[in-house]
Amino acid sequence: MDAAQFLKEFHDHAALLLDTYEQSIYLYIVRHSRLEGREEVTIGFKSARKVIAMGQGKSRYISDKVCYTKLQSLQDKQFISVLGTEWEGTRVRASLPSEIPGLLSIEPDPTTLPLEELDFFNVVQNRPLLRERENNRCFYCLAGLNDKNWVVEHVVSRPEGDSTYRNVVAACCRCNNRKGASVADDFLRALYRDGYLNADDLQGRLSHLERLRLGELKPRIAR
Repeated sequence: MDAAQFLKEFHDHAALLLDTYEQSIYLYIVRHSRLEGREEVTIGFKSARKVIAMGQGKSRYISDKVCYTKLQSLQDKQFISVLGTEWEGTRVRASLPSEIPGLLSIEPDPTTLPLEELDFFNVVQNRPLLRERENNRCFYCLAGLNDKNWVVEHVVSRPEGDSTYRNVVAACCRCNNRKGASVADDFLRALYRDGYLNADDLQGRLSHLERLRLGELKPRIAR
């Protein structure tokens, strides 16, 4: 397995067809099988689900029901094959992107989807459009953004919040770390209390947040 080629094909093609949980489960399976030179692996998902989709800002792990639903979805999409159930867990084989018929012919072209359907978090090519929309300023504290200090931040944290332009913003790493799963309005008021925003800035940010929720802050996409 060529790991570098796999990552390119995953991000450029496979990720376009998978939601966040599907991506996490698929990568976990690949990590413990193909990356180790094994064609298949037996995984106890009742235990593994507790580490598969954990990360900063998440307060709990993926549920049993969601995990097995996503496994079935991955099989339907031909990313994995469930080979059987054993006492140790589920025996599964992951297909590399190059092994899935027709997958690599899917071009990562954001202009082919309506704006409301575009993913601005998982699709890497879309992320810079958020920073451009924010004029290279943190959506929360208005600090300047550069290539090294910014991230895509979910206003309403996952899994409740989606990754459309109405719910993801360009933010500085400091605000991303401090906000966590807190409500955006409350976080803005906390920034004001801590001196990061003045009164005018606070009102402007709250107004901007409402415009985001209403869908008025559309990224500029070349058609």
